[in-house]
Amino acid sequence: MASRDAAKHAKERLFGWHVIRRGGIARDIVWLWKDAPLIALIEYVYRKYPEYAAKSLIKDKVEDLVKALSRMYSL
Repeated sequence: MASRDAAKHAKERLFGWHVIRRGGIARDIVWLWKDAPLIALIEYVYRKYPEYAAKSLIKDKVEDLVKALSRMYSL
């Protein structure tokens, strides 16, 4: 039982208590991004994790679209 508690505690520290409460990382990500446009999720991943954008075939298109939307909505 102690190892199960230790594993839960480690997950909470790594991912936050809300992930454990709602039942998993994948479900949490879907819940957080369910209403966002796909371009917003892609831009977030590219900004937060630039290594995923390094070999992207659409990186320039994403950056252009984000700039256009930023100007349009004064972001």
